Amino acid sequence: MAQTQLKDIPVGSKVYYVGSAKSRDGFFKVVEHTSSIWGESVDLSEVDTPLDVGGPRTMLGISPEVFDPSPNRRFILYSEWKAARKKLIAEMFGAG
Repeated sequence: MAQTQLKDIPVGSKVYYVGSAKSRDGFFKVVEHTSSIWGESVDLSEVDTPLDVGGPRTMLGISPEVFDPSPNRRFILYSEWKAARKKLIAEMFGAG
């Protein structure tokens, strides 16, 4: 399986974060690529933040590998998320 690289996640890309037991899901935008002794990463800033949560979140130093398709993936490019969602809705309602 191919490993996701920074070039696959350009600055400005929209990302869906699946969330976890303690962190709500949400949409983020890639705001920066960074490189350090730990490798390359992306920094994310939340978009479309609900008004009742105290402002947008940021996530720093997210490794491109966490975007690789897997059963427990938490970060998904918006275009992939939208296509998968459209497919599930079509299957649920018997269309297409």
